[in-house]
Amino acid sequence: MKKRLLLSLSLVGLVGCSFGSGAKSSTDQPGGGGTTATTAPATVPKSLVGTVGEYPIRMTLAQDGTKLSGTYEYTRVGKPIKLAGTIAGRELKLTESDDAGKPTGTFAIKYDTDTNIGGEWTSAKGKKLALSLRASASASAAQASPGSVEVKESVVKIQRGKKGQEFPDYKTAELHFPLVSGLPDASVMAKVQEAVSLKAVFGQTAEEMRKEFQEEWSLDSIEYQINFNKSDIFSMTYTQCGTGAYPSCGDDYVNVNLKTGSAITPDNAFSNVSGLAKLVDGALRAEIRKTLADAKTDKDIDEEGRSFLESQLNGEDSGVKEPVDAERLKHFIVGEKGITFVYDYGFPHVGKALEPPGRFFLSWQTLTPYLKPDGAFGQFVK
Repeated sequence: MKKRLLLSLSLVGLVGCSFGSGAKSSTDQPGGGGTTATTAPATVPKSLVGTVGEYPIRMTLAQDGTKLSGTYEYTRVGKPIKLAGTIAGRELKLTESDDAGKPTGTFAIKYDTDTNIGGEWTSAKGKKLALSLRASASASAAQASPGSVEVKESVVKIQRGKKGQEFPDYKTAELHFPLVSGLPDASVMAKVQEAVSLKAVFGQTAEEMRKEFQEEWSLDSIEYQINFNKSDIFSMTYTQCGTGAYPSCGDDYVNVNLKTGSAITPDNAFSNVSGLAKLVDGALRAEIRKTLADAKTDKDIDEEGRSFLESQLNGEDSGVKEPVDAERLKHFIVGEKGITFVYDYGFPHVGKALEPPGRFFLSWQTLTPYLKPDGAFGQFVK
């Protein structure tokens, strides 16, 4: 199984608080002076993924009538943050709180469909960021558009020890992965399923993971999110989370050509790969400059935090000094309007909350000079 680095998650001494602290007034809290819904509330998806500003998050909610509870976490940090709130019609109000129960932020969410859940996040200090969510790996993931596959979710629950035994003797984990179908060519269909399998991505089948889990208990979950499923392209993201001394999560990106069943790689999809790498590298350098500049005026980052950022992004031994190359271009997400290349800065967990997003979107128009006409993305040449 692909191992994740499990290091310290503490931000003490680096960040005053990740997104502020301090309680808001009662009128800002869920149910505080709000109106009562006159119609039955919508059913909210249990598992959601998306972004707060530029920061990827995952959220899990439980619903009891109009009451909501759950947690969310920033995928680069992996520490659950408690949530509680209400739903009125298709509007959600959630309050996040720290381990001591102190409110640290609020969510105002409008729920339309499983793939259109938006709103705003506000820190206790008043900082506001746009919110975008969608249901994670739900039944809505199955597509009926041309050049797509049908998707059903498979869930394998694995267990070590017996319930009631003291930690770490008893532990459970869940493995979520897609079962795809719907292509007329059986041989191509088999190749697609193999490409999106746990074995192809993590090096082990679910059964092999079950056996290893009896000895190695760090795994918590494997989940997936479908990014694009049409026009003969299937793009998805696997997220693996585990807990050693501290929690940790990591992403793997899978992109498949549904005409051939083969993985889409920089070599078979792009021309002038070195030129494209320079383009992405330019976006990376711009993000680094902005991150360091913003840190100088961000009141939530102290001097030690600024020094840490400088060493990680601009220090003598910083791995970021190496330019983006073809190998780095392998990590990308396909979307309606273009491709997002993902860069892992490799920050240790002690500073994950300070790590820049590392996501660089290029539109199909911008990518046109770099797309092979006979490759999987040739159809998007402008």
